[in-house]
Amino acid sequence: MAVDFSPKDVAGVLDQIYRAAKGRPQRFWLRSEELKAFASRPRSLRPEFFDQLALELELRYSILMSYPRLGHGGILGFASSVIVERWPMSSKETFQEALREELGSDWAQAVVRRLRKLYGKVDERDTDVFRPITISGEQLYSLADEGNFRESWWLKLLKQVSKADGTERFVFFYHGPPADRVFALTRERYIRKHWWRPAEQDWAKALIRYKLDETD
Repeated sequence: MAVDFSPKDVAGVLDQIYRAAKGRPQRFWLRSEELKAFASRPRSLRPEFFDQLALELELRYSILMSYPRLGHGGILGFASSVIVERWPMSSKETFQEALREELGSDWAQAVVRRLRKLYGKVDERDTDVFRPITISGEQLYSLADEGNFRESWWLKLLKQVSKADGTERFVFFYHGPPADRVFALTRERYIRKHWWRPAEQDWAKALIRYKLDETD
């Protein structure tokens, strides 16, 4: 496999994995290290690579890639935007309860606490029964005490989320135009338990199908 495997090509192979996952389209997850190995990249994947890959996936195939994307030990989730749109909205009552959590001096930690209250507490005796939920952009901005979306506070929040262990770590998706953006969140543990994890042979088969499509 070529070392300079482009984001466009990686997106095409991931689309083949998504469409052929166990015989039907299916959400799946990978570690960022696995994606690097599958794509034969000799060095760590740069943020620009992830950004371009996510853009190719969404525009060409309507597949969303999760955030955060660079956390050590974290995962990358892949789901169709159609599926994400079907996830239930958080209730207004739960949102208002989360909003009552005071921000305090550490902004990022306080926003994560609000998100935990919004999503629900994980029961350590269980295997994380909480399913993904969605909130509007305006709701997330209110939880973050921000008037609108800005890359600076979003990246600061993702950095804080990445520090959590696998039990508590959140995984985000978002889509839609800036004026009507929708965010989805779930636990990393939920994705690990309920979503498919492709292996190296799945990537190899998907790559063959992608190359055949490109030559047709």
